[in-house]
Amino acid sequence: MRNIIIRALITGVLVVLWLFGGFTVLSLIITSVPHMILRTLTGSLGLVVLFTGIYYAMRNEKQKKGAEGYTYVQALGTGVCIAVIVAVMVSAASFIYVYLNPHFADDMAKEAEASLRQSGASQAAIAQKVAAVKDEFSLNRQVMAALTVQTAIGTVFSLIAAAFLKTKKQ
Repeated sequence: MRNIIIRALITGVLVVLWLFGGFTVLSLIITSVPHMILRTLTGSLGLVVLFTGIYYAMRNEKQKKGAEGYTYVQALGTGVCIAVIVAVMVSAASFIYVYLNPHFADDMAKEAEASLRQSGASQAAIAQKVAAVKDEFSLNRQVMAALTVQTAIGTVFSLIAAAFLKTKKQ
């Protein structure tokens, strides 16, 4: 179990570094792309880091079991453990990021408003979308989204990967 936790912490650090460091660096380098798009891209690629961490932890546990065998439930438990620990770490990092950057939601809303004005949206549509964006990027929503998305998607990946990595039936 200790080895799984260590792998989860390493995966969590890598995901957090990518999600926040990658977003920050890319938003400074690529100024022509809206932050919402960069955030979506870094978030999607962060899931690849999560999947990789889960897969390697499962594979390592399978190798440790050797001739004893590695069941579906054991593999699934490894993956879910990794997913939950990473989710907690990403949620904590989201809290810190939004807390330290209190204008984050307003910045995203201004960007959305400018994009909507440029597209010719009505004033009512702009007001509605801006309110939705402010809510989406609020501190509570960012923390909860990180917790639920990382856990849910990590669990789904674990359900699939466990079927391929098991070596014996229950």
